[in-house]
Amino acid sequence: QCSSRDIGIASVAHSHSRTRRSRSRSRSRSRSRSPSPLPTKLVVRNLTRNVTSEHLREIFENYGAVMNAETVVDRRLGVPKGFGYVIFNKPEDAEQARVHLNCVRESW
Repeated sequence: QCSSRDIGIASVAHSHSRTRRSRSRSRSRSRSRSPSPLPTKLVVRNLTRNVTSEHLREIFENYGAVMNAETVVDRRLGVPKGFGYVIFNKPEDAEQARVHLNCVRESW
């Protein structure tokens, strides 16, 4: 069971779709393309202030190709807010990272 200070990782749902609908009413030729899989974004919470985007990338690249990894910084104070985002190319890589790293009991 996780305590309140454990690192938490959650998936973020994507609300947009990559499929396009044709506006023309013509039924001449319709192209069918299978949409490429959407990247999967994970929210990483309860990070210590010394964790950087590079740290997140290094840790999460053990589970698959990472498109982007960033920590969120308070614009006014210039200090990390204690959470960040990691975007994977493949949803299955993100899920594997979430399962293996959720509730890690050590401080990063």
